[in-house]
Amino acid sequence: MQQWWRHILILFVLAGQWAAAVSAQVPKTVAAGQAFTVRVDGLPGNAQDWVTVVPAGSSDSGWGEYYYSGGKRSADFTFRGLAAGAYELRVYFDYPAGGMTVRSRFPFRVGAAAASRPAPAAAAPARPAAGTRGPARLQAGKYTCSMFTGSGLMILGDLAITADGRYQGVQLDGGGERGKYTYDPASRVILFSGPLGGSFGKILYTMYKTDTRGENFIEIGFMTQYTHTMSCSID
Repeated sequence: MQQWWRHILILFVLAGQWAAAVSAQVPKTVAAGQAFTVRVDGLPGNAQDWVTVVPAGSSDSGWGEYYYSGGKRSADFTFRGLAAGAYELRVYFDYPAGGMTVRSRFPFRVGAAAASRPAPAAAAPARPAAGTRGPARLQAGKYTCSMFTGSGLMILGDLAITADGRYQGVQLDGGGERGKYTYDPASRVILFSGPLGGSFGKILYTMYKTDTRGENFIEIGFMTQYTHTMSCSID
């Protein structure tokens, strides 16, 4: 019996060490609209340990732009620019087994936009960093859109993309808004001519991304009461 309790105590101590060991290098202040990178160390090494940035005071079950660690114990994560305000970087372990328990949180502020400076007259146009350019065009087909919630994966509906630059927005019955889209391979940004359908509030961004397996998907950030991210993968 004593040996059994000793093992339980060791497990609790180890769990506490993981929680205490997580650290992050987060800028104290970030200029509004400016992308920024954070480094997180001391993760337990699960494939679906993950980090997210949310407005300060948000529910622990809410999330914004997020990234999985892919099993790394230390990793860098780059987030898109945010509006001015107070935010937190939050760290979660081993989704979905770890639930929506925040293991570590790191507050920071987003301030006023950095003052722009005119480029020298002879300066060459800025070019995207090597390796960031996307495929020449979006893959046509039906994309299934989903997002993680506190109770698991939620299917939001289908997004149809055609090769001639048209789309039909996200809707469970396939009857979403119709319109045209443009896609810029250099930035991977997708612009839709109209709403996407559904109750997605304000669309913050839409990008064509590539996962760790080399498969392309559409990521859409949107804001209702909180910021959310949906991923749309082709069937």
